[in-house]
Amino acid sequence: MDSQSQTDPSFKTERLYTRLTVKAIRELLIREKGYTEEELPSFD
Repeated sequence: MDSQSQTDPSFKTERLYTRLTVKAIRELLIREKGYTEEELPSFD
């Protein structure tokens, strides 16, 4: 587990949750899923 992840608050699953910024999500969608800037909503 890294410092950016947290466990399920109920401790009923082994899932980890990671906080991501809107900018990071947009960059991942473009890089990993092939979206273009024009296809995604602006966050300005």
